[in-house]
Amino acid sequence: MDYITALKISKNNWDIRTRLSVSHYMKGIDLFNIEHDTKQSEIELTKAIEYNPKISEYYSIRGKTRYLLCDYSGSFADYTNSIKLNPENVQVLEALKQFQGMDLDENKNKSKNSNNN
Repeated sequence: MDYITALKISKNNWDIRTRLSVSHYMKGIDLFNIEHDTKQSEIELTKAIEYNPKISEYYSIRGKTRYLLCDYSGSFADYTNSIKLNPENVQVLEALKQFQGMDLDENKNKSKNSNNN
């Protein structure tokens, strides 16, 4: 039985959810680092977060991915969630500095317009 099937049987089984989250996280990391496919990496990292939203690193890496996709408001939200889970993460604190003075609402509108074209 695979983990997806097991999760359907036992929806709240934390062990299964954790294993699925790690699996999607590792796939997202490979897509990001090896294949340089930031869009697919974001999709996998989003799945990892859906299965286990308690891991700071998932948000941190997806924040980096979204930044490279020019989704600055999404990136900022991910870095903010990451720092809430791990306030001591120096790399995330540094990453958040890049948003100082940036109008994230303006970026969100530009991102929506470019996706519609």
